[in-house]
Amino acid sequence: MWDLPQQTDILPVLRLSYHYLPSHLKRCFSYCAIFPKDYEFEKNELVFLWMAEGMIQQSRTDKQLEDLGNDFFWDLLSRSLFQQSSRDGCKFVMHDLVHDLAQLVSGETSFWLEEASKQLRTFKRIRHFSYPRAYEEVKAKFEGLDKAAGLRTFLPLKVRSSYCFITNTVLLDLLPKLKKLRVLSLEGYYIAHLPNSIKDLKLLRYLNLSCTLIESLPESINSLFNLQFLVLRGCDRLQKLPSNLRNLINLHLLDIRGAHLLTAMPSGMKRLKYLHTLSDFIVGKGIVSGLKDLKSLTFLCGKLCIWRLENANNSWEAREASLCDKKCLEALSLKWGSPYQSRNVNDQGAEENVLDMLQPHKNIKQLEIMQYGGRRFPTWLGDPSFSNMVALKLIGCKNCTSLPAVGQLVSLKELTIERMLVLRSIGSEFCGKNCSKPFQSLETLCFSGLPEWEFWDTGNQTGYIEIFPCLVELSILGCPKLSGKLPDHLPALETLVVRYCEELYDSFFLLLLFQRPRLLTLLELT
Repeated sequence: MWDLPQQTDILPVLRLSYHYLPSHLKRCFSYCAIFPKDYEFEKNELVFLWMAEGMIQQSRTDKQLEDLGNDFFWDLLSRSLFQQSSRDGCKFVMHDLVHDLAQLVSGETSFWLEEASKQLRTFKRIRHFSYPRAYEEVKAKFEGLDKAAGLRTFLPLKVRSSYCFITNTVLLDLLPKLKKLRVLSLEGYYIAHLPNSIKDLKLLRYLNLSCTLIESLPESINSLFNLQFLVLRGCDRLQKLPSNLRNLINLHLLDIRGAHLLTAMPSGMKRLKYLHTLSDFIVGKGIVSGLKDLKSLTFLCGKLCIWRLENANNSWEAREASLCDKKCLEALSLKWGSPYQSRNVNDQGAEENVLDMLQPHKNIKQLEIMQYGGRRFPTWLGDPSFSNMVALKLIGCKNCTSLPAVGQLVSLKELTIERMLVLRSIGSEFCGKNCSKPFQSLETLCFSGLPEWEFWDTGNQTGYIEIFPCLVELSILGCPKLSGKLPDHLPALETLVVRYCEELYDSFFLLLLFQRPRLLTLLELT
């Protein structure tokens, strides 16, 4: 299957590169023929497709399949079969000659349908079918595809950002006939309902309905026991998830980013023990909020956002979530209420107790706390043991009167403080007790929307010899009552932004003029 013809225009060095690939990399590389030339793809997007197609097998090591897939990807990148996109550093492309090689070695198993194509050439050997998503998909475009009995991939790729239309013939007649489908994407299509016949695709492992008009999924989807990836990103009309979602016991990923109409998670999420990626968890109202279901999801990794924490009934439920045991989580967002609506906090103490119990694992790298209604932050926030934390955002914590001791976080590089409405002063508590070099790694610091902030103890009064030694960017926005001194020893500063801080301007100019004239060239004032 992997033998190359002798007569080919592919550069000899590429042919040699392919010949010496191990078999698992050959499979993964040839699959990339489903992409058109110059198509920019994300690493995770491709790794998940490999996994759904069964191209990544469990090795003798303890590595998870996703980690193995990442290794395969970086291996292909190191061999220059992939390269980083020049337009988007988070995406990758294949050189035209490399793409030609992928098409050559995939033979007739992969088929990319050009827009100008009238029909498919042959059907018997096609396993992977992809095409550019058009404004309106008509029946004739897919004529004969039902003869591809072994088809495993049905993958439209985005060439436009607007919604597209697809004929019901595809949804109701064609797709149910493709019994061997592993990968099905309907991303970006103007569809509001998924037919019940989806249950007939028993082998389906990857289902992408992102950016559709879906309001709910048919309950029959719960019979897709092999499903590993359910992608519902940007489904802003989705109102609920299937009640028996817990039956999808092989689910590896559930992506519901942007599905803001969801008000709760279905019961029994704790049964999804193989779930590695859960983009969002919505805490529901009622006797049982569902928060404790997170306890059983021990493999969660990447980023998790927990919404509607005001619905958490008590600190016991928060403790049962066992976030402190999620050692593979890298980023965590904890959100109360909605950023688009104001809310009344009925019990500040209850929210304080809940946040106390939501302490993440020490491995966490990014943390965001939004709309928290308590008056104080927990003692764990700022604890030096969080030595991996590089980014922290505290947004909309309108009742907090002081900041946590985040100066003790030795790896912290980005710190954002926004919309804290009653904060009046920032003092030594910000740096931490007995911390000789506070904020030793901080590069970006932003204060925004602090209407009552009046005074900042910059370290002179507390005896710090060096504070913010690595700070590159400092922004102070919308702090109309702030006056007095700012930090006067910022050796690495490159960008300084001050806006809507009327009381600060006079003393600020004196500081710059006499002590730090270099900063005058960096200053941006409004």
